Amino acid sequence: MPDGTVAGGIRLDAWLTCQRAARRANRLTDAQTAALDAIKIRWNR
Repeated sequence: MPDGTVAGGIRLDAWLTCQRAARRANRLTDAQTAALDAIKIRWNR
């Protein structure tokens, strides 16, 4: 997704950066990780 893409008033690139950081810090639940995996999130970015 291009930088600056907004959905529901949230910049998706910034949101995804936060999700990646949360995963590295083990702050996501298994269900959250599975949901993000299901939409093919690239974790190593």
